[in-house]
Amino acid sequence: MSRIGPLWVGPINNHEVLAQLAADLEADGQGESVLARLVTLLDEELPTPPAFYNYHRLAKLWHTSPSPMETVIAAIRDAGYQASRTHYDGRGIKTDAPPLSVLRDTVSTRE
Repeated sequence: MSRIGPLWVGPINNHEVLAQLAADLEADGQGESVLARLVTLLDEELPTPPAFYNYHRLAKLWHTSPSPMETVIAAIRDAGYQASRTHYDGRGIKTDAPPLSVLRDTVSTRE
């Protein structure tokens, strides 16, 4: 067995820095740029450790078609858990929901 580390498990985003960056981009006329969208996504991402679920992989594992990302996130939130997209995987969801009791029901939820 190999060791790895150190592994950062604290918050990965700083709201104040991201807010200033967003304001600077807006002032420079880049408020709709790809970078501005990334800054917004980073600011909305949950401040949890870097673990996440790729909801397309979960749907494949459970032999179902995945619902749209926003539908899945809304269903997780409606179940009383936190959920957000990740900035490092377009199909990634960060959540505190247990996978079998909540995610299985929400991944295949249709509008």
